[in-house]
Amino acid sequence: MTIHSFIDGFEGIWALWLISLTLGVVVIWRLVKKRSRFRWAELRGEQGVSYTLSFVITMPVYALILVTIAETTMLVLAKVGTVYAAYAGSRSLVVWETMQPGNLRDDRVRQAVVTALSPFVISSNASGSENGTPPGNAQKHAESYVDQLEEFSGETVRREKLITHVKNVSARTTITPQIPNRRHGEEAWVDVEFRAPLFTPGAARLLDPDRKYPYEYPIKSSVRMTLECPETPDQKLGIDYRAF
Repeated sequence: MTIHSFIDGFEGIWALWLISLTLGVVVIWRLVKKRSRFRWAELRGEQGVSYTLSFVITMPVYALILVTIAETTMLVLAKVGTVYAAYAGSRSLVVWETMQPGNLRDDRVRQAVVTALSPFVISSNASGSENGTPPGNAQKHAESYVDQLEEFSGETVRREKLITHVKNVSARTTITPQIPNRRHGEEAWVDVEFRAPLFTPGAARLLDPDRKYPYEYPIKSSVRMTLECPETPDQKLGIDYRAF
């Protein structure tokens, strides 16, 4: 996991986030500076009309900058989350690579990815096509996540709301394990794609690649790890490795 993992395919959002953040600081500084010199008497007469008109004209621009900062900040956090989730998924893939049957391996990988990603992202409260259908074991994974959270934090959480959030994250996440060559020392990785929901109308429409509702931004990440298969002719331990 390198700095390239956080930038690859996300250069535009990073640039937009830095630009909007810079503009936001400038806007806030100008507003504070102008407010320090503001006098109610200035609103009288033609000077007041000019002052109010300029404020009305520029206010939508200020608002667009602020909501763009909010949207891109959530996307940046989601990108960090997908990189961490891809790392967790790849690590799980390397550990459970020989698990039989194969669908159990993929289930472990999905659980690792969703568990790692859930704290970083906001999932839409909407249902149906906007989130998609959670995979078969999403409910089980979500309940396990909440159980562990309560156990280690020692606090009671809003269980149903958090379970719904984790299930929505799972529904919005596409996970593709990749093992091109199953040999000791070769690379394996997990491709993670999260459909991040966008909320503010103006900025959401600009950020959504297809400009269509529901507004979403696909975030993709992958982290490569080395397979540690046994150095035997058939790359197996010689025992029936099954997980129940």
